[in-house]
Parts: sequence; structure tokens; C-alpha cells
Amino acid sequence: MKHKNQLCRSRRYLSAAVIIFQLIGVTLSQGSDQYRNPVGDTIFLADPYVLLHEESYYLYGTSAGDGFKA
Repeated sequence: MKHKNQLCRSRRYLSAAVIIFQLIGVTLSQGSDQYRNPVGDTIFLADPYVLLHEESYYLYGTSAGDGFKA
């Protein structure tokens, strides 16, 4: 009887693992193939400067109506 309970428990764990892996696969396959700019809208800058400080990058620039797209 003990062997039968272990077999049932093993089947439940295996079934749960299969379902979880299928859900992970579906979630990963639904990613977008298109690039999306993490900054958002277009930023107009003149005289751009990129500063690296403690593993973070900062973009500085002067604002001008005719600056280039960054």
C-alpha cells in the first residue's frame, strides 16, 4: 500500500511539473519580435553628453528646438 501512495504522489508531482514547464514555455514564446525603445518618446537634444557614474549611464544635453533626435 505504501508503494502505491508513493507512485500516486510521484505522478502528481510529475504532472504538476509538466504543466508548469508548459506555462513557462507559452509565456516566453509570447514575447514581441519588435524592438521597443525603453526611453519612450523622442528626445530632442543639442550637444549631447553621456556620463557613466556607478554603473549607470546618464544622458545630458542642451535643449534646442532644432536639436537632433536621440
